[in-house]
Amino acid sequence: MAMIRVPVDALWVRRMAELADAPWSEEALIAAFERFGWTGAVQRSEPDGPPRLPWCDWADLLPEQGGRTTYSGWTMYFYEPSDADSLLNAGIALVCGSFWPPCGEDDTGVPDPFAAAGRDEFLNNDEWAVWVTDPTARRAEFVAEFDRIEALARDVCGEPTRTLRDERGIASIWERGGAALSLMAEPNEWDYEAYDWITLRVIPVP
Repeated sequence: MAMIRVPVDALWVRRMAELADAPWSEEALIAAFERFGWTGAVQRSEPDGPPRLPWCDWADLLPEQGGRTTYSGWTMYFYEPSDADSLLNAGIALVCGSFWPPCGEDDTGVPDPFAAAGRDEFLNNDEWAVWVTDPTARRAEFVAEFDRIEALARDVCGEPTRTLRDERGIASIWERGGAALSLMAEPNEWDYEAYDWITLRVIPVP
Protein backbone atom coordinates (compact mmCIF):
# COMPACT_ATOMS: atom_id res chain seq x y z
CA MET A 1 0.00 0.00 0.00
CA ALA A 2 1.16 3.55 -0.64
CA MET A 3 -0.07 7.12 -0.73
CA ILE A 4 1.01 10.35 -2.41
CA ARG A 5 -0.48 13.76 -1.69
CA VAL A 6 -0.02 17.47 -2.17
CA PRO A 7 -0.11 19.90 0.79
CA VAL A 8 -3.64 21.24 0.31
CA ASP A 9 -4.37 24.06 2.76
CA ALA A 10 -7.21 26.51 3.42
CA LEU A 11 -6.06 28.85 0.64
CA TRP A 12 -6.49 26.16 -1.99
CA VAL A 13 -9.94 25.34 -0.63
CA ARG A 14 -10.97 29.01 -0.61
CA ARG A 15 -9.87 29.44 -4.20
CA MET A 16 -11.83 26.40 -5.32
CA ALA A 17 -14.86 27.77 -3.44
CA GLU A 18 -14.41 31.09 -5.27
CA LEU A 19 -14.54 29.22 -8.56
CA ALA A 20 -17.78 27.55 -7.46
CA ASP A 21 -19.25 30.97 -6.59
CA ALA A 22 -18.18 32.66 -9.85
CA PRO A 23 -20.22 32.61 -13.07
CA TRP A 24 -19.60 29.32 -14.83
CA SER A 25 -17.98 30.36 -18.09
CA GLU A 26 -14.60 29.82 -19.66
CA GLU A 27 -13.91 33.56 -19.55
CA ALA A 28 -14.65 33.76 -15.80
CA LEU A 29 -12.54 30.68 -15.09
CA ILE A 30 -9.61 32.04 -17.09
CA ALA A 31 -9.83 35.38 -15.27
CA ALA A 32 -9.80 33.59 -11.91
CA PHE A 33 -6.89 31.33 -12.86
CA GLU A 34 -4.86 34.33 -13.96
CA ARG A 35 -5.72 36.15 -10.72
CA PHE A 36 -4.66 33.11 -8.68
CA GLY A 37 -1.43 32.76 -10.66
CA TRP A 38 -2.42 29.32 -11.98
CA THR A 39 -0.63 30.06 -15.23
CA GLY A 40 -0.35 26.46 -16.40
CA ALA A 41 -4.10 26.15 -16.91
CA VAL A 42 -4.40 29.00 -19.41
CA GLN A 43 -3.19 27.93 -22.82
CA ARG A 44 -2.89 29.53 -26.25
CA SER A 45 -2.54 27.79 -29.60
CA GLU A 46 -0.48 30.80 -30.77
CA PRO A 47 1.46 33.38 -28.70
CA ASP A 48 -1.09 36.11 -29.46
CA GLY A 49 -4.09 33.79 -29.75
CA PRO A 50 -7.11 33.76 -27.43
CA PRO A 51 -6.67 32.01 -24.07
CA ARG A 52 -8.30 28.61 -23.68
CA LEU A 53 -8.61 25.94 -21.01
CA PRO A 54 -7.42 22.38 -21.70
CA TRP A 55 -10.80 20.65 -21.73
CA CYS A 56 -10.66 16.84 -21.67
CA ASP A 57 -7.06 17.05 -20.47
CA TRP A 58 -5.01 18.01 -17.41
CA ALA A 59 -2.71 20.90 -16.55
CA ASP A 60 0.13 21.64 -14.16
CA LEU A 61 -1.23 24.77 -12.43
CA LEU A 62 2.10 26.15 -11.17
CA PRO A 63 4.77 25.16 -13.70
CA GLU A 64 7.23 27.67 -12.25
CA GLN A 65 7.44 25.52 -9.09
CA GLY A 66 8.71 22.64 -11.17
CA GLY A 67 11.50 22.92 -13.69
CA ARG A 68 12.55 22.00 -17.18
CA THR A 69 12.06 18.29 -16.53
CA THR A 70 9.61 18.32 -13.61
CA TYR A 71 6.03 19.34 -12.87
CA SER A 72 4.95 21.22 -9.77
CA GLY A 73 2.50 18.47 -8.79
CA TRP A 74 -0.44 20.89 -8.46
CA THR A 75 -2.57 19.12 -11.04
CA MET A 76 -6.05 19.93 -12.32
CA TYR A 77 -8.20 17.85 -14.66
CA PHE A 78 -10.70 19.47 -17.00
CA TYR A 79 -13.82 17.46 -17.84
CA GLU A 80 -15.11 17.86 -21.37
CA PRO A 81 -18.39 19.79 -21.74
CA SER A 82 -21.26 17.63 -22.93
CA ASP A 83 -22.10 20.24 -25.57
CA ALA A 84 -19.53 22.07 -27.67
CA ASP A 85 -21.34 25.37 -27.04
CA SER A 86 -21.94 24.93 -23.32
CA LEU A 87 -19.87 24.33 -20.19
CA LEU A 88 -22.78 22.68 -18.40
CA ASN A 89 -21.79 19.20 -17.20
CA ALA A 90 -18.16 20.11 -17.52
CA GLY A 91 -16.08 20.34 -14.38
CA ILE A 92 -12.65 20.85 -12.94
CA ALA A 93 -10.87 18.64 -10.42
CA LEU A 94 -7.89 19.57 -8.24
CA VAL A 95 -5.93 16.42 -7.39
CA CYS A 96 -5.26 16.32 -3.63
CA GLY A 97 -3.89 12.82 -3.12
CA SER A 98 -3.85 9.24 -4.39
CA PHE A 99 -3.79 5.80 -2.80
CA TRP A 100 -2.68 2.46 -4.20
CA PRO A 101 -4.15 -0.14 -4.55
CA PRO A 102 -7.72 0.89 -5.46
CA CYS A 103 -10.66 0.20 -3.18
CA GLY A 104 -11.47 -3.50 -3.01
CA GLU A 105 -7.93 -4.58 -3.89
CA ASP A 106 -6.15 -3.80 -0.61
CA ASP A 107 -3.03 -5.78 0.18
CA THR A 108 -3.82 -9.20 1.64
CA GLY A 109 -0.27 -9.70 2.88
CA VAL A 110 0.52 -12.24 0.15
CA PRO A 111 3.59 -11.21 -1.93
CA ASP A 112 2.55 -10.43 -5.50
CA PRO A 113 5.24 -9.39 -8.00
CA PHE A 114 2.65 -7.74 -10.23
CA ALA A 115 1.29 -5.75 -7.27
CA ALA A 116 4.81 -4.71 -6.31
CA ALA A 117 5.45 -3.48 -9.84
CA GLY A 118 2.21 -1.51 -9.72
CA ARG A 119 3.20 0.10 -6.44
CA ASP A 120 6.64 1.04 -7.73
CA GLU A 121 5.12 2.66 -10.81
CA PHE A 122 2.61 4.51 -8.62
CA LEU A 123 5.40 5.85 -6.39
CA ASN A 124 7.62 6.97 -9.27
CA ASN A 125 7.05 10.66 -8.61
CA ASP A 126 10.46 12.11 -9.43
CA GLU A 127 8.80 14.44 -11.94
CA TRP A 128 6.48 16.00 -9.35
CA ALA A 129 8.08 18.66 -7.16
CA VAL A 130 5.57 19.05 -4.29
CA TRP A 131 4.28 15.51 -3.94
CA VAL A 132 4.70 13.93 -0.50
CA THR A 133 5.14 10.15 -0.70
CA ASP A 134 4.36 7.56 1.96
CA PRO A 135 5.25 4.07 0.65
CA THR A 136 3.80 2.31 3.71
CA ALA A 137 0.52 4.22 4.17
CA ARG A 138 -2.62 2.26 5.00
CA ARG A 139 -6.09 3.06 3.71
CA ALA A 140 -6.98 4.61 7.07
CA GLU A 141 -4.38 7.31 6.40
CA PHE A 142 -5.91 7.98 2.99
CA VAL A 143 -9.32 8.42 4.62
CA ALA A 144 -7.72 10.65 7.28
CA GLU A 145 -6.37 12.90 4.51
CA PHE A 146 -9.89 13.15 3.07
CA ASP A 147 -11.18 14.07 6.54
CA ARG A 148 -8.46 16.71 6.96
CA ILE A 149 -9.37 18.44 3.70
CA GLU A 150 -13.07 18.11 4.48
CA ALA A 151 -12.47 19.95 7.78
CA LEU A 152 -10.81 22.79 5.84
CA ALA A 153 -13.78 22.92 3.49
CA ARG A 154 -16.22 22.98 6.42
CA ASP A 155 -14.33 25.96 7.86
CA VAL A 156 -14.62 27.77 4.51
CA CYS A 157 -18.08 26.68 3.34
CA GLY A 158 -19.94 25.45 6.42
CA GLU A 159 -21.69 22.10 6.67
CA PRO A 160 -21.90 20.16 3.40
CA THR A 161 -25.23 20.03 1.60
CA ARG A 162 -24.86 16.29 1.10
CA THR A 163 -22.48 13.50 2.08
CA LEU A 164 -22.24 10.19 0.29
CA ARG A 165 -20.49 6.98 1.34
CA ASP A 166 -20.58 3.59 -0.35
CA GLU A 167 -18.27 0.73 -1.28
CA ARG A 168 -16.81 2.81 -4.13
CA GLY A 169 -15.89 5.92 -2.21
CA ILE A 170 -16.91 8.93 -0.16
CA ALA A 171 -17.97 12.46 -1.06
CA SER A 172 -18.97 15.72 0.61
CA ILE A 173 -20.82 18.25 -1.54
CA TRP A 174 -21.46 21.95 -1.01
CA GLU A 175 -24.02 23.46 -3.40
CA ARG A 176 -23.07 27.06 -4.10
CA GLY A 177 -25.21 28.99 -6.55
CA GLY A 178 -24.65 27.72 -10.05
CA ALA A 179 -22.01 25.14 -9.14
CA ALA A 180 -21.18 22.57 -6.49
CA LEU A 181 -17.91 22.21 -4.63
CA SER A 182 -17.34 18.47 -4.20
CA LEU A 183 -14.66 16.65 -2.24
CA MET A 184 -14.41 13.06 -3.45
CA ALA A 185 -12.38 9.94 -2.69
CA GLU A 186 -12.98 7.34 -5.37
CA PRO A 187 -11.27 5.28 -8.11
CA ASN A 188 -9.46 7.47 -10.66
CA GLU A 189 -11.50 7.07 -13.84
CA TRP A 190 -8.86 8.94 -15.85
CA ASP A 191 -6.29 6.19 -15.22
CA TYR A 192 -8.43 3.07 -15.65
CA GLU A 193 -9.18 2.98 -11.91
CA ALA A 194 -5.63 1.79 -11.23
CA TYR A 195 -5.68 3.66 -7.90
CA ASP A 196 -7.99 5.79 -5.78
CA TRP A 197 -7.67 9.55 -5.58
CA ILE A 198 -8.98 12.50 -3.60
CA THR A 199 -10.13 15.42 -5.73
CA LEU A 200 -11.70 18.76 -4.92
CA ARG A 201 -14.04 19.54 -7.78
CA VAL A 202 -16.16 22.37 -9.07
CA ILE A 203 -19.10 21.00 -11.02
CA PRO A 204 -21.70 23.26 -12.70
CA VAL A 205 -25.30 22.61 -11.70
CA PRO A 206 -27.77 23.00 -14.60
